[in-house]
Amino acid sequence: MYQAALKAYESVNKSTMNGRDVEAAVLTKAALKLKASQDNCKRNGHDANGAAPSTVVLIDSISEHILQRQYYQALKLTKRLIQYEQEAIQHVSGSIESV
Repeated sequence: MYQAALKAYESVNKSTMNGRDVEAAVLTKAALKLKASQDNCKRNGHDANGAAPSTVVLIDSISEHILQRQYYQALKLTKRLIQYEQEAIQHVSGSIESV
């Protein structure tokens, strides 16, 4: 029952939001999902610190900037994270090719 009312409210809210508000809502929702995912990994014994400790700091910073509505700073850090991941993929691809 409440789900239908919530969906109707979200629909009206989306249709009356300007572009900046939509962007803010999407980024905030993404940050909250990212935080929930991190918390879930920690609860299940998965530790990102072991796999890529330098990315944990970036991801946490990105989430915090989004939640504080500092979108430009979050996007700058996201660009750094993407560059890091691309370099890591290239490194692994180079290692596989040499085998």
